[in-house]
Amino acid sequence: MHYFVLFALIWALPMYAQETNTNRIREVAELRESFLFNTAVYPNPSQGAITIEGPEGSEVDLIDEAGRLMMTLKIGLEAKLEVTGMSTGIYMLRFRSDEGALTRRLIVQ
Repeated sequence: MHYFVLFALIWALPMYAQETNTNRIREVAELRESFLFNTAVYPNPSQGAITIEGPEGSEVDLIDEAGRLMMTLKIGLEAKLEVTGMSTGIYMLRFRSDEGALTRRLIVQ
């Protein structure tokens, strides 16, 4: 019985480590992109108003879980978005500017 538990742990550990590393790599990539594009979305997750910061003159597309474009915001350096009436779930914010494009997740609770 003890050998089975030990085997299960040894077998599962590399998969857990790989998943953890993948999540960390994704987090580092998001931080790097946020720094390069100078973007921020807070508070995230949110139940009310969120602040969206991005490059001056950029546009931000709000995309739902089904991939539908819900709205486009043109922002100076900052914009406010009220998410109170939105369904709970994960949305995408696609920043577009002369510097390129960047997608960030927004979690509505």
